[in-house]
Amino acid sequence: MKHIDIPAPVTMVQIDDEPILVNGAKWIVTFQDFLWGRLIDVAYSTDGDAIDLKIETKKRVKAMPKRGVLELEDAQHKKLQTVCDNPHPTTGYRPDIVHNYQTFRAAVKNASSTPPKKKATTRKKTTTRKKKTARKR
Repeated sequence: MKHIDIPAPVTMVQIDDEPILVNGAKWIVTFQDFLWGRLIDVAYSTDGDAIDLKIETKKRVKAMPKRGVLELEDAQHKKLQTVCDNPHPTTGYRPDIVHNYQTFRAAVKNASSTPPKKKATTRKKTTTRKKKTARKR
């Protein structure tokens, strides 16, 4: 099992670092958006095993949280790493924006075999107030 730390969304910029605008707004790409683009790579359609990997990876990508960790089986990660590093020419990266994907590619490359440590949960202390009773005089 591989554990990929999900990176923050990226504001897409041109090669001169000017933001790319889409309908007047900055173009933001999430890690999930990036993965959808990788899952259309021709490498996922070469044979039955590749298609099965695509289907299983697609399920995990669809269910992934916005932040946190994406867990992939080793074979799923290996295929994803391959298409990130060596995409097919027909489904590869656009040369004018590829520089924006470095943090996403690094996240896939730096996946860990060790599950992330769970954060310790802290309980809030609750205080109960004693009811005040009226004194009889």
